[in-house]
Amino acid sequence: MPYKITHFLEGGSIAKIFDNIKKVPIASIKVAIFIYDTRVPPLDIFQKFKPYKFKDSNFKTSYEDDENILIEFNVIKNGGPKYDDGTQIFLQILKKQPLAILVTNADSIYFEQIKQFFNKFYPFLSRIFLRSEDIKNLLNNVKGKSDYNIVVKNYVLKRYYVKKKIESTWEVIDYLDLFKKASQEFVWVDGIYIHLTKKIGEKDEIFGKVRVSRSGVLKYSRTDYTMIYTLFLKYILSEYMEKFGQVIMKKGRSLDNIEPHPVRFILNEEIFKDSKDAVQVTTLIKDRLRNWGYSILSQEGGLLYLTMHDYVSGGSYDLIITSVSEILIIPQTQVTSLSFNRILMFLTETYDGVVEDA
Repeated sequence: MPYKITHFLEGGSIAKIFDNIKKVPIASIKVAIFIYDTRVPPLDIFQKFKPYKFKDSNFKTSYEDDENILIEFNVIKNGGPKYDDGTQIFLQILKKQPLAILVTNADSIYFEQIKQFFNKFYPFLSRIFLRSEDIKNLLNNVKGKSDYNIVVKNYVLKRYYVKKKIESTWEVIDYLDLFKKASQEFVWVDGIYIHLTKKIGEKDEIFGKVRVSRSGVLKYSRTDYTMIYTLFLKYILSEYMEKFGQVIMKKGRSLDNIEPHPVRFILNEEIFKDSKDAVQVTTLIKDRLRNWGYSILSQEGGLLYLTMHDYVSGGSYDLIITSVSEILIIPQTQVTSLSFNRILMFLTETYDGVVEDA
């Protein structure tokens, strides 16, 4: 059964609030998506688990109905500047699905601080990331659901499986040609900046400027939130719940669900060919999974068997590189949906692949 997001965003009060967020000069509106732990009332998450480095931050409920809670935040980092220039920070909590949407008009510097703030609420709140293929499918959806032309203005390509940026280019190129180019050069599209245009008379008029990145962040200007939700966010939320929702909700292991339910992460390339490729996995875990630990049980060439432990949530996993292009993840004890999401998003952020039942 296809996932259906709450209808309330479609022209309702919350969408109107987001449409009317103050436009700050040279700053785009920014959107990020989270999954939250439904076992904890959403407001309790922010009341009881405020990060120490943000102890002066506060929030208020701006709107609530049967399907949504809209929370407005004032994020203040200890020792950092206070922003009182009209910056607004909203988090929409969807009551009937474990999803939350962050919308803010903060500038890029403050937005990094805001992301740090919300990331501190893990394991009760966890970000959603995108694959390069997800971005291509998203743009296909925009093209199919609208009469806009998609004009690529800038893009960032990264080499597979390493952090080094290899190309950031201002170039007008068809978006499908861009993804074809990335595939041929064995890189991924890490971010893309597009204009949505229509032919009006003899001129191509701009109806929106949108940047999408694999970090799951959308930035937009020259348009409103309703259009961004209709063409972009609705699709992202639906795809996430279809591809990951059932995995993270039903694969956890506990006293009530003792049998392990492993999943496979299938890579699009043959990566794990020798010992240095296995070593890189442990290096990336150290760098990107803060407050996680691991033990190496065995290693032979590119094949690797790890036990991993999430010290924040208490969850543990076996992670096994079974071939040059496959990782097996076996959830063990105290695995929550948020913890499972974190490890799957780590793999999605680091590699280019898909999740399948094992």
